[in-house]
Amino acid sequence: YRGQWCIPCGYVECDEHVRDAAQREFLEETGLEVALDEVFTVHSNFHNPKVQTVGIWFRGEIIGGTLKASDDLDAVTYVDLSTVGRYPLAFPTDTLVIKRLRDELAD
Repeated sequence: YRGQWCIPCGYVECDEHVRDAAQREFLEETGLEVALDEVFTVHSNFHNPKVQTVGIWFRGEIIGGTLKASDDLDAVTYVDLSTVGRYPLAFPTDTLVIKRLRDELAD
């Protein structure tokens, strides 16, 4: 998925709590520490027929760290919801999450 944009994500390790995995993946990919709040949304992922997964997106806030790309990424940056459509998205479910965020802001 190089060259495509996505919300920070990853896999839960064996015996790892899903919240711990979300915090670990966010830190690994962005260099930022986050405190998680409630679950924002959950979606089934069908983009890879060999590996069916479930995505869980949390609300949260940055509590530390420095924004920097990991070895897995081409780049990392903050993207305003109004400009997300300018970037090719790696995963269809990110489109659903972004739409829901935009809808909430419009209310």
